[in-house]
Amino acid sequence: MSTVRWSPTVYSDVLELASRAGPQTATRYAYVVEEDAHYAWYLGSSLTADQINIITPMGGGIGQWIRIRSVSRGADLTDADATITISEGRWRVLPLATLTAARVLTIGDDYASEGDQMTITRLDMEAFTYQVDNGGGGGGTLVTFGAGARAFLDVEFDGTDWIVKQSGEML
Repeated sequence: MSTVRWSPTVYSDVLELASRAGPQTATRYAYVVEEDAHYAWYLGSSLTADQINIITPMGGGIGQWIRIRSVSRGADLTDADATITISEGRWRVLPLATLTAARVLTIGDDYASEGDQMTITRLDMEAFTYQVDNGGGGGGTLVTFGAGARAFLDVEFDGTDWIVKQSGEML
């Protein structure tokens, strides 16, 4: 017995997805490029549509496209120098009361593709710095979080290196 696997239909944006008639079968999937989001068709669904996470097709059909959520948070960071990769989660957190010394975190380029994004959040407020380095071809320090400060870093991979999109302290 073979298993049927459905490939998603690709749409440029949510408006294009919503403008089409919905399928009349239960198992269909869509991918929306502009949102970088996957949707599953739920035949007969009548949830309250927001045209982002729940899309009711204007072109007809009895059902709705419902966004498939992906978990982005990886394992918490620890009290050690470490190298992480995108495959371990796009969002990594250094929890409260973690550091016992200054540490260095390297974001490696294994498994990274151009356009991949990661977020590092430091909740720890111990009296030690936390340095985040680029593990790509160019190397170098992306940011050093100050001692005792909650902070964040958003980076994007350009195909060779991790580039800082934004960083800052949190209240």
